[in-house]
Amino acid sequence: MKYKVTITDEKGNERSYNLTRSSSGEPENLNDFIFKALEISEEKRKLPFLTRCPNGMEAHPTIKMKFENNGSPLSGEKLEAMVVSWQD
Repeated sequence: MKYKVTITDEKGNERSYNLTRSSSGEPENLNDFIFKALEISEEKRKLPFLTRCPNGMEAHPTIKMKFENNGSPLSGEKLEAMVVSWQD
């Protein structure tokens, strides 16, 4: 399943994005997460978005890139996954 999403900012600038769901048998990806988020009512999406830390505290999540062997793009490591983290 593929969707094209257009987002208009407060200045009227439009940006288009293509979202494709993962196939069955494939690991879920960030597009799948976005689809799930869009299924939540617009009113509820306005609420603060938090993640629960291991110690029970709540924080605003960040999206980070995970590279093979815990490396970095500077060392030529391949991007392995996107990670939602509670750390900045």
